[in-house]
Amino acid sequence: MRLRLPRFVAFLPPVLVALATAGLLGCVTIPNDQRTLHGDARGVVDIATTPCTVADARGERVSATSAALDGEQLRVLTWNVHRTGNAGWREDFQRLAAGHDLLALQEAYLSDNLYSALMEQRYHWRLSASFQLFNVDAGVLTAARVPAEQACSLRHTEPLTRIPKSALTTTYRLTGVREPLLLANLHGLNFTVGTTAFREQLEAVAALLAHHDGPVILAGDFNTWRAARRAVLEEVAARVGLTAMALAEDRRTRFLGEPVDGMYYRGLEVLEAAAYPVTSSDHNPVSVTFRAVRPSRAQVL
Repeated sequence: MRLRLPRFVAFLPPVLVALATAGLLGCVTIPNDQRTLHGDARGVVDIATTPCTVADARGERVSATSAALDGEQLRVLTWNVHRTGNAGWREDFQRLAAGHDLLALQEAYLSDNLYSALMEQRYHWRLSASFQLFNVDAGVLTAARVPAEQACSLRHTEPLTRIPKSALTTTYRLTGVREPLLLANLHGLNFTVGTTAFREQLEAVAALLAHHDGPVILAGDFNTWRAARRAVLEEVAARVGLTAMALAEDRRTRFLGEPVDGMYYRGLEVLEAAAYPVTSSDHNPVSVTFRAVRPSRAQVL
C-alpha cells in the first residue's frame, strides 16, 4: 500500500484531500512524541525521544579521539527512496551507498529490506519517525560510516492530510576540523495552501543551523514543486549563510517543471556533484562530494 499521494493533490480543495487520505489513516499511527530510532553497525537498535532545541545545534567541539569522517573528501547522498518498495531498489541502494560516507534518505520505511541493506553496508543510522505504517516506523533516515555525536528531530504536520513530515539533525567529527559537521535531513511539507506552513517548517530548521559554528549541510526532498516554494527555501537558506549546490548536468527529478531534491551547504566547498536517474524510486538520488573549508568556522549572514 502506498501512503504517498500524487503531487497534484496539493492543488485540490481541502475536502477532497481529506477524502483521499481518509482510507489511509486506519493503517497509520502517529506517535505522540518525536520518536527517534538509532541503529549501529552491528544492527542494535535503540529508541529515544529527542526533540530539537537550539542547544542541540551550538556546535560543541567533539572529542579528538572519536571516529571521524574525511574532511578532505566527504561524499554525501540525498535520496527520497519511496519506502524502498520499487523493483530494483536494493541493487541501486547497494551500488550508491558503497560510494558514500553519509546518506540522507526521505520516505525511509524501516522494513526488513531497508534494515538489512543498512546492515550490509555497516552504517550507523538515525531515523526520525514521522508516523508508523502497519506498525513500521517511517520518516527521514540519516546513515553514516561513523556514529553521530548528537541527533535530534523536528516534526511538522501537513495542514491538509494531517500526516507529519520530519527533519533530523545529526553531527559528526571531520578530520582536520575542530567544529563538528551538522547535517540536517529534511522532508518538506507538501500538501499546503500557500507557503505559510512550509515556511514555518523551514524556519524551525534554520534556527538550528544559525546557531551551529561548524560546517553545515541541509539536504533532502524539499518539495519545491512551485516557484513560490523554491523562493521561500532560497530566502531562508541565504539568511543562514547557505549556498545551493549546482549541477553541470541537472538530472534531478522535477515535478511541475521544478527540481525538488538537493543540498545547501556552509563551511564546505563542492568538489563534484551529480544526480543519477533511477527507476527504483520516483526521485533521482543526488550526490555531492565536499571538502571542509579552513578555517571551518562559518560566518552566518
